[in-house]
Amino acid sequence: MWECSDEDEWKRLLLPFRKSQVRGNIIIVTTRFPAIARMVKTSDQSIELEGLDRKEFKKLFLSFVFGTEQPRPDHIVLLETGDKILDKLKGNPLAAKTVGRLLRNRLDLNQWERVLQNKEWESEKGDHNIMPALKLSYDYLPFDLQQCFSYCALFPKDYKFDSTELIYFWIALDALQPSGQQKPIEDTGLDTLNHLVSYGFFKKEESYMGRTFYLIHDLLHDLALKVAHECLSIDRSNVGSLQTGASVRHLSITYPSWFRKDEDFLSKLKILKTGLKIGNLQTIMISGNLDECFAHFFGHLLRKASNLRILHMPRMSYSSNVKSMLQNLPIFPHLRYLSLGYIGSAEIHLSSMLSGLYHLKILDLQYCHERGCRDLLRAISSLTKLRHIVPNRDWHHSEIGNVGKLKFLQELKEFEINKKSDGFDLKQLGNLVELRQLGIYGLEKIQTKEEASEAKLRDKNTC
Repeated sequence: MWECSDEDEWKRLLLPFRKSQVRGNIIIVTTRFPAIARMVKTSDQSIELEGLDRKEFKKLFLSFVFGTEQPRPDHIVLLETGDKILDKLKGNPLAAKTVGRLLRNRLDLNQWERVLQNKEWESEKGDHNIMPALKLSYDYLPFDLQQCFSYCALFPKDYKFDSTELIYFWIALDALQPSGQQKPIEDTGLDTLNHLVSYGFFKKEESYMGRTFYLIHDLLHDLALKVAHECLSIDRSNVGSLQTGASVRHLSITYPSWFRKDEDFLSKLKILKTGLKIGNLQTIMISGNLDECFAHFFGHLLRKASNLRILHMPRMSYSSNVKSMLQNLPIFPHLRYLSLGYIGSAEIHLSSMLSGLYHLKILDLQYCHERGCRDLLRAISSLTKLRHIVPNRDWHHSEIGNVGKLKFLQELKEFEINKKSDGFDLKQLGNLVELRQLGIYGLEKIQTKEEASEAKLRDKNTC
């Protein structure tokens, strides 16, 4: 449990369980905060977890360093230094994982000695503090991996990262270092994510539906918050204790559920806003359901954020204030990534704002209601730098007219030939030289070889 402001909130959480007729149920609460443990406990049987037994912990540590192989005879000197490093990890599996994988890539005594003598260990406080071990592992990452990991501080704790969303995020912030090869930047992003997994900073998992997602351990999320000096992540638990400054370039706000307006949270947000240089912001991310209570505040914030590269607002519930805020959004000339989600049936006109986003690379409308998105379709062909369009379930790529203007587009999953409508003929595909995914429908309408050749399919590296 991360937060529980008072006992009344805890009692409200328990209320549905108390109504149950089933007897003998037990609720087990885990938390890193002693104050929460004292508040929720009903007996004196709280358990404080200790580190692993040294013998078992050493086996775990060596498995992260050497994998399934046994240490070679010439690794004896390494193992002596490794034992000293082991003592600093305090039996914590996460520390063993991150430091072990760091050492795995550096099977050299000088490198291991440098890790052992690193001054980061001097900041250890308490018997269970492993942050120095995590920070040391972070410090040894290549700079581009450090940068990409630190930006993850903007996402909420326990966020289930989709690889595509995360890579788009890095692309928009120019955080990826292109290789010397002719490799698409998206592939570089996937390589970066895989490297962070191999170093232990992400955990790759599959949902019960077979979908792959990535998790960051809560202590590693704390590390990201610590090292992300240009990022400010605000939620209900920290809104009253944060300090803002001119150095903030990336802002994330996670606000309470739309079912309960929180005037106290909003008033503290307004105080924090006075310390920001809003014109310097490159990222604004809003997690939660944007409702009427916050629409005026965010509308004022966005009108001053003239240098945005990322605007991420995937959950907006309908109200007249939300509609007004959206329809009065300014043009963001530097925007690279726009994610809009609109929950409501009223049509909102955003095409004039969208048509001015000359540098937009990613347009994510997967959570946008059909009528809320319909107006946007007419403006998409003017976004000539677009690489990715994420549609929702109610409309498809096939509804985008004059798609041939989007010469950097990477995927066009549905293109339906319609020779009777302007902008839907096969020659639209001829200019899309970077396509990697393509689905064509209505080929029976093509009657001649000359018409078919206009698509230039042989020139495309599609899969």
